Amino acid sequence: MLQREMTLGSISAHTASAGKPFPKNGRCWMSVFTFEIVRHGEAPVIANVLRLSDERAIWCHAEALALRIQNRDSAFIRVKNSEGETIVRAGVTTALASIEKCSCAACPVKREWERRVSAGA
Repeated sequence: MLQREMTLGSISAHTASAGKPFPKNGRCWMSVFTFEIVRHGEAPVIANVLRLSDERAIWCHAEALALRIQNRDSAFIRVKNSEGETIVRAGVTTALASIEKCSCAACPVKREWERRVSAGA
């Protein structure tokens, strides 16, 4: 179901500049988010559980997950917070379209998407 995994370290570096400042005590408060692949009539598949210091990084990770999904028809990405509440629910095609429209020239997700498009994947 999933293609080869994309390295998410570069995504974290990409979103680090958008992060909240560290508290004065030097500790970073990180929330836990569960990324799931959801298809109609099937149980959700947990694709990743991540600790993120900035909620704005969630979408980059959702886009990277969309790149890994082979059968994109009627598949959704759902992200839940540590309380189990759904905070993102987006179609895979929506996430992929978002990658295409990304204006950041240094975006590692967009570079991977362009590489796959040029390779005909």
